[in-house]
Amino acid sequence: MDFTDDMATYRTGIARQEIPPIPPQLEVVPCEERLLPGAPGNPDVRVLLYTPPGTPIGLRPAILDIHGGGYIMGNPEMGDALNRATVLELGCVVVSVDYRLAPETAWPGSRDDNYAALCWLAGNAQ
Repeated sequence: MDFTDDMATYRTGIARQEIPPIPPQLEVVPCEERLLPGAPGNPDVRVLLYTPPGTPIGLRPAILDIHGGGYIMGNPEMGDALNRATVLELGCVVVSVDYRLAPETAWPGSRDDNYAALCWLAGNAQ
């Protein structure tokens, strides 16, 4: 990976790559975009919330998904099919975080966004 030009150029190339369509069996998993409160002084944090289809019976386990990309690229949509498959296989809830990326956001911005999502998830476990 060559970042000598700038991150925007590299991210644009990655974003242009076509994502395969979601397999029909995964389309039954609802995905809801939410904005959660960020850490004090930080913006709200966008997440994708995946829940098993149907009426819940009791409490479910939950997974906090922090997408790959080395904190410099990526977004929660890139794990969409895997998150839907995980929900179906395990019957759990998945929260995928759209944390702020470096270098536009200095450390500890991305950590704070992920921690805010974790606190929200723990605080809403019921």
